[in-house]
Amino acid sequence: VQSEEIATTWSASNVTIGAATTAPNGASTAKKIEEDNVNSTHVIYENYAASAIAYTFSAFLKAAERTWGYIRFDTGGVNEGVFLNLATGALGAVNGAGATATVEAFANGWYRLTYTRTATAATWNPVVGSTTGDTVFDYTGTTGSGIYAWGMQLEAASFASSYIATTTAAVTRNADVLTYPFITGLNTAGTCVAELSANGTVSAAVIRVGVASSNGSLMLGTNSTETTI
Repeated sequence: VQSEEIATTWSASNVTIGAATTAPNGASTAKKIEEDNVNSTHVIYENYAASAIAYTFSAFLKAAERTWGYIRFDTGGVNEGVFLNLATGALGAVNGAGATATVEAFANGWYRLTYTRTATAATWNPVVGSTTGDTVFDYTGTTGSGIYAWGMQLEAASFASSYIATTTAAVTRNADVLTYPFITGLNTAGTCVAELSANGTVSAAVIRVGVASSNGSLMLGTNSTETTI
């Protein structure tokens, strides 16, 4: 999906794309989803043809006149998704068989909302909507009212990875790796600290001190059966 320029490939239903505001990355690329006065849903969406696998859709949302928003998959008229109170950051209802959702707070009132579910239809369009409250899809809008949205991301995975900008084509993610070189021959005491949570079965070194191929290195990470230290 087009992650930042929602006025391009995203379709609008009972909304217009309004003024820009500062996005979580500091650029003025977040846009306001402004509702009209029709009694219906007030959303943007992209068309997507799905396979019968798990997908995770995520979006950064921020309150404007409306303090509730939601994301969901359009499965041909079935209203199922996850709601978020943008005033408090509290998750609302999570609808859909086997669906899960998460929320993460960012600076300046932004929240990253995620929704995961296995596709049950060939039409599996990601949707972002403004609303008046928890579980409310249809309502009579107030012209110009709405929420801000940015950073929409659709992944063929059971969880959301860190944000990566996309335009008109899918992007293959590189591993998130941070390397900090120490001074060669350093022989003093030090401390390594990490806080981690494994999403599914993974096999990776999170922290490694020493030469990667050496048995003398210290590794903190996980494999398929245990945590390795």
